[in-house]
Amino acid sequence: MRPVLIDADAFICLHGLKLLVPVIASLSRTRTVVLTEIVARQELSALAKLVTDFETKGLITIESLGKKSPAATLFRELRKTNDKGEAESVAWALHATELPLFVTRDVGATKLAESRRVPATDVMGVVVEACEAGGLSRSDAEAALAVWDDKGQQRCRPSPYPGFDSAYAERMEWRRNWEGS
Repeated sequence: MRPVLIDADAFICLHGLKLLVPVIASLSRTRTVVLTEIVARQELSALAKLVTDFETKGLITIESLGKKSPAATLFRELRKTNDKGEAESVAWALHATELPLFVTRDVGATKLAESRRVPATDVMGVVVEACEAGGLSRSDAEAALAVWDDKGQQRCRPSPYPGFDSAYAERMEWRRNWEGS
């Protein structure tokens, strides 16, 4: 199965929703879960202990580009117009052995990834991936995301959010498209 590359904003959202541990544990059973160096060491510095714990337990892999690699060259190009963590993530994705699924909640990062044909999803999409991997029950996911039923709640809430079942079905359709790419 394709690796899952998580951006800082999505990581922070999952943490705030109390879904980070079950999502990472579920995904890492069947896939490589990746953070890039800038995301892991700089953008997630406030969660450094958690990142280190995941890395030590083998639940995530932290990837760097190398100073003179083709990925590093692409990173420098992308960095001119994009956030450094997102630029590094997309550069790494395009030079990875297998094209990963990029998880972000940033519209600009999603557009960058999709413009380079990197499959991208949001927090809801990665929750669906974790449920489908079998390590997170759909009912637990729905309970954790019930906060999104309050339209005033904006913590990582996708827009529009038609409710858990409809959003789940929509992400399953997106998933069929990723698997084909």
